[in-house]
Amino acid sequence: MTCNLVFGVDPGCLAISLPVMSMMDDALETLFLRHITPMPCWKLMRWLEIGQEGKMAAARRTIDAFVAATVAQRRADNKLKQGGISDSADLLPASSVRNLVYLHAALCASACGCTRPSVPFEHKAYSMGRMPGVWGKDCMEFWPERWLSEGGTKLRYEPSYKFISFNAGPRTCLGKEMAFVQMKIAAAAVLWNFAVELVPGHAVEPKLSIILHMKNGLAVTARRRDGRASRVTASSSRLNTSRPCKHC
Repeated sequence: MTCNLVFGVDPGCLAISLPVMSMMDDALETLFLRHITPMPCWKLMRWLEIGQEGKMAAARRTIDAFVAATVAQRRADNKLKQGGISDSADLLPASSVRNLVYLHAALCASACGCTRPSVPFEHKAYSMGRMPGVWGKDCMEFWPERWLSEGGTKLRYEPSYKFISFNAGPRTCLGKEMAFVQMKIAAAAVLWNFAVELVPGHAVEPKLSIILHMKNGLAVTARRRDGRASRVTASSSRLNTSRPCKHC
């Protein structure tokens, strides 16, 4: 999603010849292990480029090379077009999802009500989303209208120190707006093409990581709007909507 939106490029997540996703996994695993490994140990391993830190060094070089090559290609393409990026398929869909206010509110309701933060190793507790003193007696209810104006056409402002899912003040996540754009595009692309139901009995468990993942993915039955059904497992970090929607 990020590569498509930022660069207008499909990174080929499943391609053996372009192991960007596996490199990302190696980097995340290394950052996680740094929380439980004595600092002198992992710094020595990083200097020697051995063990998990060796994988981190290789991952960094692969990711840096991919980003540098992609940026260079985009710049070259723009020079050839001489007309800017008017026909680009990257960040431009963001003018089209701005009006999806109810979907935005639903995502806020989901993020606020989470009992686990998306970045669990920030070493702080997120409990405000379940506090009656902050959100009222109905704080345990999934209620997107909480983020909408009375007419339901505009989003209601909530201060970051109250809606703390993206941190607050000077520590507010720099990617907050990008995250909402990605989530709305992915959700809109999936829901436009599929009716999705959770597989009964599927265990939803967190995977220990510096960024929160689902341990077993999210098993759902996806039924195309034309009536065909198939059972798929969608990982929260690798939801691929490139087939249903060309912009995603």
